[in-house]
Amino acid sequence: MIRPLGALLLLALVAGCAGGKPAPEPEPAPVPEADTLAAWSREDSLRVARSLFLLALDLENRDVSAGTADLVSRAFSYDPGDRWLGFRALEARLRAGQVDSAAALVGRVRALPGDTTATQALLLGQTLRFAGKPDSALAELRAGLAIDDENVRLLFETVLTLEALKRYPEMAAAHMRLTELLDYPDEMVSKQLVLNTLVRDTASQEKLYRALWERRGEQWGRQFLKWLIEAKRHSDGADVAIALLRESPDDEDLATLRTWLLLQSGRGAEARAALDSVWRKDTADAKALRALATVETELRELDSAVVHWSALAALDSGNAATFFFLASSHALKGDNENALAAIRRARRLQPTAEEFPRQEGLILTAMGRFDSVYALAAELELLFPGERFVDEMRATAQVRQAFAIEEDPARRREADSLFEAAIPTLRKRVLRDPVTVVAIFDLASALERTGKFDESRVHFERILAHDPKNSVALNYFGYSLLIHGDSSEWRRADTLITRALALEPANASYIDSKAWAFHRLGNDSAALELLLSIENDEEMRHVEFFEHKAEVLESLGRTEEALQTRKKLLELFPEHAKTLRDPHPEGDPERALPEEPSVPVEPEKTALPPAPAKAVAP
Repeated sequence: MIRPLGALLLLALVAGCAGGKPAPEPEPAPVPEADTLAAWSREDSLRVARSLFLLALDLENRDVSAGTADLVSRAFSYDPGDRWLGFRALEARLRAGQVDSAAALVGRVRALPGDTTATQALLLGQTLRFAGKPDSALAELRAGLAIDDENVRLLFETVLTLEALKRYPEMAAAHMRLTELLDYPDEMVSKQLVLNTLVRDTASQEKLYRALWERRGEQWGRQFLKWLIEAKRHSDGADVAIALLRESPDDEDLATLRTWLLLQSGRGAEARAALDSVWRKDTADAKALRALATVETELRELDSAVVHWSALAALDSGNAATFFFLASSHALKGDNENALAAIRRARRLQPTAEEFPRQEGLILTAMGRFDSVYALAAELELLFPGERFVDEMRATAQVRQAFAIEEDPARRREADSLFEAAIPTLRKRVLRDPVTVVAIFDLASALERTGKFDESRVHFERILAHDPKNSVALNYFGYSLLIHGDSSEWRRADTLITRALALEPANASYIDSKAWAFHRLGNDSAALELLLSIENDEEMRHVEFFEHKAEVLESLGRTEEALQTRKKLLELFPEHAKTLRDPHPEGDPERALPEEPSVPVEPEKTALPPAPAKAVAP
């Protein structure tokens, strides 16, 4: 009897593997010619295909890999309509490293009828990626994920394919999904953190940190907090710090960080409440009391701050810093006498610290005791020879003294001399430290007052670039543009003054500036309305307010009221008679101003800016 060809092949190859020796890689047998295959029965072809596949499977079980890919491929050639066998042939070629051969087989296998499983989609994707066709590979892999979106092997292959395509945002998302399914292995977490940073996916980064915090505990919560701080997400950081403090209530560093984050995020009331709660548990706790008083000073809750700094001074009477902050709180309240007493106590406790005499100089300046400031500067030149802060203290006092005396016509030249004397020192200070807003303002205002507005405006622009909500600079610069700028700048001047008023709506000086802006822009009715609203304000009892009101009334044609306003000005400030212009230069003797009505006016200067009513700690 003639045995079937398949059986003979099986017996021959199995015999070759006998004795435990690995079978040599079989010589590739020629694929039967089409006419030969046609002569066989369908049953013979299937039998051969089955025999070849079983042989390959047997060799695999014996850990013999050589030739198995060829055997499976030959099996598929005998049964080319079997989709499953085609995928096994594809898998075998890929495992044997026959990438080009596998890629050539993809089209035939995919074309066979039948549904593709997730595993088969993975095989197609792998083959195409290895063959250098990542776009086609990605399409196959996504088809597989549509079948099974939790298939870890499919996701891993998708990550590799997206990386080959340099499609990093999609890669990071697929890797995040894989990390979740594998329960956050350490090496994958590290890579995911890098990927999220690379693609700037803050939402995924936050999700990952929260998941790790929940699963692995406090250590990851602290990592999350660090990340939030680096991202300047202070309010979210405060919430995380508060939650971590529930787990570690005795962690003082974390409590301090919580307070700072609350302050940075504008949640000062919460910070104060938290610190007050800590202090009330032990009112002798100097550290808690100091933190509470510091926050209250920051929040400008000055009455409470003074009480608590005073209590701290009683607990720790030898601490010079406590008296320094007590002095600052008093000064911010406008209580300069007590501020001066406190800062002098600090100086006695620590005579070599330069910040204390610097603060004393500011307080004396705010009190208008300029001779005392200059005397203190002379004393400090002996204690701190060559220190720049002494010259800077003197320059600050010179600017403030000049503002205080310049409205007296008899002292105008003295004021100008003080401004000029301060400018060189202030220029050096600003050049050395370009973000000291107070020093820049002093320099800018001194330059403006001495007719150097072009240089002055540069410094005002710097202040507003650094501190766009500085209402004093907004008003001063805006009003200066109305005085020194041309008409093309008056709209901007109006905008600056309006911004200042938005910050301090009840400030009479700013209202006066806004009225003058209205006048410059031709809206005298609105200007007069504003001026009338502040004419009883004590702050407005100065020459410039009355000049503004008189000129606005004249523009409205209300000359009698303008004349009465100027008469009132002379009653209040008779020393200014020679500086005022005659509103009737053609000479109506009945209506002309008394004394010397036709004297030309001196160049108009800007209104005195609101001098700091409170000393500010350096």
